[in-house]
Amino acid sequence: MPFELGRPLGIPDDPIFQKRVLLAALKLLEAPEGSFIEDFPEDVPESANEVVALACPVHFAQDKDELDEADQLFEAFKREIVTLRPWYDISVERRGRTTVGSSGLGIDAIGDFIYSFLGEDAPRVHGMMRRQLVSLNSLPTI
Repeated sequence: MPFELGRPLGIPDDPIFQKRVLLAALKLLEAPEGSFIEDFPEDVPESANEVVALACPVHFAQDKDELDEADQLFEAFKREIVTLRPWYDISVERRGRTTVGSSGLGIDAIGDFIYSFLGEDAPRVHGMMRRQLVSLNSLPTI
């Protein structure tokens, strides 16, 4: 099988190869008759820094808790953060940065912060309420 399961465009960070795959897929739409399978003529290039995942990080089991809809969504959101955490850690290690870090919150706290927008009280960051942060962001920079 030339394409690893879960990687329909080939290896990450190879836009030239990925473009060829997409163009070949779009070319299939020009076929006079449909429903067929066609092999891509090239093998996927080797990756020097390929991370091999031995298991799927996604958990599809459904909980039947007695939670309201918002809490069920929050629990699913927290599970998704946990299951994607290894990929977050790999990205931070490879890139040396994260956009989550610019919030001043850790990855474990960001889910609670986002969820707090559904509550009655405005969430706080570094002891300041949301409206204070917004007003600080609207100040002109010097």
